[in-house]
Amino acid sequence: MKEIIRAQGAPCPATGPYSQAIKVGNLLFIAGICGEKPGSWELAGGGTDIKAETTQVMENLKAICEEAGGTIDDLVQVQLYVKDASIMPEFNEVYRSYFKEGCLPARIAAVVTGFIGTKANFEILATAYIE
Repeated sequence: MKEIIRAQGAPCPATGPYSQAIKVGNLLFIAGICGEKPGSWELAGGGTDIKAETTQVMENLKAICEEAGGTIDDLVQVQLYVKDASIMPEFNEVYRSYFKEGCLPARIAAVVTGFIGTKANFEILATAYIE
């Protein structure tokens, strides 16, 4: 049976009819999420501070994982879409700091032209396994 997950500590979907996350058994499927602040739709760092935007997106992911009964270390796969590959060093510095040693999820990073409904520099889609 699937369960809709809605974390108050992360932005809710605004650009279409979809759920923030769906939990099916031990699997948690997190919809694409950006570095917007919950409740305000303001992009952390104003679209120019990659570290602030990355910190916010990681806090959003963390809130969703916790709402589903897990932690950010339960992420097993991350799909990262960026508008400009030059942000990767700053992104990776903050991203890596959110995981325990040896708990980095599998990941792909792809360059895209932009995102619907936001001026974000990147968007993350993720899957977690929560025991």
